[in-house]
Amino acid sequence: MNNSTIRLLVLVLLLVQICGCLPKIQIQEKSRDDDSRSLAEKGKERFALGEYRSALVSFQKALEISKTIDNQQSVAVDSNNIGTTLYMLNDLNAAEMYFRNALEINRRLHIVSELIVNLNNLGKIYIRKKDYQNAKKMYGEALTEAESEKDIPSVAAGYNNLGMCEMDTGDFIRAEELFRKSIKINRAENSGAGVAAGMLNLGNLFQKQQKYDDALNYFEDALKIHKELEDSYSISSELSCIGGVLEKL
Repeated sequence: MNNSTIRLLVLVLLLVQICGCLPKIQIQEKSRDDDSRSLAEKGKERFALGEYRSALVSFQKALEISKTIDNQQSVAVDSNNIGTTLYMLNDLNAAEMYFRNALEINRRLHIVSELIVNLNNLGKIYIRKKDYQNAKKMYGEALTEAESEKDIPSVAAGYNNLGMCEMDTGDFIRAEELFRKSIKINRAENSGAGVAAGMLNLGNLFQKQQKYDDALNYFEDALKIHKELEDSYSISSELSCIGGVLEKL
């Protein structure tokens, strides 16, 4: 066997090794990524059914896989899902940690749409903790990012979120202004759900001020929209609000 033949055989063997190994690695990583997504979907299904403990287990397993294959975008999504589930389980400190982890990754990756979600979720945490200063900070940054991205639904949601902060801290005039801005945007966007959310918030605002006639009108307006949307959960909530106001009249 001459030197040229030997070199050719060596080259063939190297090509077999390279072509044989690389596709297997890619397939393995794709398979692991599919496993992570499957677990995340299972978690979402459990979450929708109110089975939060079971959902948490699925989300945590998905996160472990995402970390193993170093899929940072999936790590952020999984962390946010875990934070949301922990929020529902009333473990606010742990939820805050996961939301902050997701926020840090999305800042680094410049995924603004997800960053807005993380900021709003942190705002909810601080509202529950009655830390209104940090809640306003998170909601304010989310609103700024939404405005810069021309994300109209998120802008409207931002006004609602900030309005709730102002309502809870007693600045009723500012709260009403923000709620009305949200309603105006949602009307322009033909978002019935968004308009109804603003109406509901105005109803709560006027109820806090003991303006029960005004509160009743806004609750009824929200109820009418949600009946058209066949949103049974919101209908139940608004009927309860209307009942509470009628007791005061």
